[in-house]
Amino acid sequence: MLSFQELIGLGAKTLVVPGNLPIGCIPNYLFVFRSDNKGDYEAETGCIGWLNEFARYHNELLIEELERLRQLHPGVTIIYADYYGAAMEVFISPQRYGEFVYRCGVLISATIFW
Repeated sequence: MLSFQELIGLGAKTLVVPGNLPIGCIPNYLFVFRSDNKGDYEAETGCIGWLNEFARYHNELLIEELERLRQLHPGVTIIYADYYGAAMEVFISPQRYGEFVYRCGVLISATIFW
């Protein structure tokens, strides 16, 4: 895998960098880190709060680093792709985006509305 510096050295003029997803909403993590403590879960989504907090922290640090890289390379467009925010929209209002069927916390069927 090439680093930012290598890609820019090869002539890249636009880079898109994805942030982390809300990992506390991923079914496998919901299973592995399941808890009887309702306080471990976000009320609005049912996702594991501390894992999502970690993902948000990672994204904050990433955004800071991307800003530093923008200053070092003003001729390069560096775009942050907010995967966390986009995915949370689906977790908060899934009915707006499709029909999802879960069994035992695992997504088994999805129909996405575009």
